[in-house]
Amino acid sequence: MSKRIFISHAAADVMLVDAFVDLLKIVKIGDDDIFCSSLEGLSIPSGKNFVEFIKSEIQEPDAVIVLLSKNYFTRPFCLSELGAAWVLSHRIFPILIPPLSESDIKDVLTGVWVKKINDPEALTSMVQELVRHLGLGEINIVRWNRKLKAFNSNLEDTLKKLPVPDSFTEVEVKRLRKFEIDSMELFTEYEGKIAKLEKKVEALELLKDRQEVLDVENSFLSDYDQFENEILDLISVLSNNQNIVNYALFKSLYGEGLSLRNATDHQYFVSEAKNAVEMKYLIEN
Repeated sequence: MSKRIFISHAAADVMLVDAFVDLLKIVKIGDDDIFCSSLEGLSIPSGKNFVEFIKSEIQEPDAVIVLLSKNYFTRPFCLSELGAAWVLSHRIFPILIPPLSESDIKDVLTGVWVKKINDPEALTSMVQELVRHLGLGEINIVRWNRKLKAFNSNLEDTLKKLPVPDSFTEVEVKRLRKFEIDSMELFTEYEGKIAKLEKKVEALELLKDRQEVLDVENSFLSDYDQFENEILDLISVLSNNQNIVNYALFKSLYGEGLSLRNATDHQYFVSEAKNAVEMKYLIEN
């Protein structure tokens, strides 16, 4: 025989399910009334077949509480439980778990009024409706409110600790697709602007002094890009210099003069130095 309440949920949400079941116990609902496959003592007895036992429990409960989370919608077994409850015309009490919203509700729950677990008034209304449906009378509202307040104070932390499913909801997929389309449109727009600016720069280079154009272009570069350009210019200059000139520059930076003693080939050193003086790369001293 089925227990009175069947809690359909994703096993990944067990931390939240455990807290919610504790909350229900304040309104005359005990362990003997609840079947919850993820909670010890409320689950499947040892030695029983998992699938067959769940099939038997979903047959005749008085109420099915469905905890609709991201994890729930990614679990085929959970959706099968929901489908079975709908086919068997059970009294369903759906509860929405953030960050899902009403727009994520679909299929057999389309048009069904769902309660949000983080809405105290809505949750209180649902539980009052549940206990009346079960014939348990009215809830002790004072004790309920105190327990609900404690539940809500821990709810945000509990939700943060729930594992994130591998797949996306339909609404999230639609949002991602829209983002992709918007991004591609923006990318295309910027590509057009860049192509137009490149043509403008080419035209300026033809009409004006090239150095002035380069100065303007450099003024828009970042410090790092400017430094990179300076390095490239320096490499270009040094690659065209004679060895003796680069040697002189190096020595000059350290405040030292040229020394013939450091030359391995004195004749070649002197010859290069004379050529550099003649080309006015060096000043003879």
